[in-house]
Amino acid sequence: GQYLPVFASTVCDNKPRLVNAGFAPINISSVMIGNGLTDVPTMVPAWVDVQCSPVSIFPVQDIGTDPDVVIQLPRCTKWLKDACQDQFDRISCSAALKFFFTSMLDPYIATG
Repeated sequence: GQYLPVFASTVCDNKPRLVNAGFAPINISSVMIGNGLTDVPTMVPAWVDVQCSPVSIFPVQDIGTDPDVVIQLPRCTKWLKDACQDQFDRISCSAALKFFFTSMLDPYIATG
């Protein structure tokens, strides 16, 4: 988190200027920083849903493009949970992430 603390600090530091100019101050009691990649085993099925089913607007690609994704999904999810969360093993977690990116995320990225 490089930018968020700077923005939050600027908002806090400029509260008096807002009040003096007649604006309501922005109240910040805390700032949370996150990278969005918080629970990969839970997020993996969502990525597959977005790729291959009409969960939002329309499927990004047909499940027929890579039917193995659906077959590999339970194995990938379990491997990520076992190796990256339940008992962190750097080598196995790295392999699970590589498997996920290669088999599931790369086809999504290839759609443009």
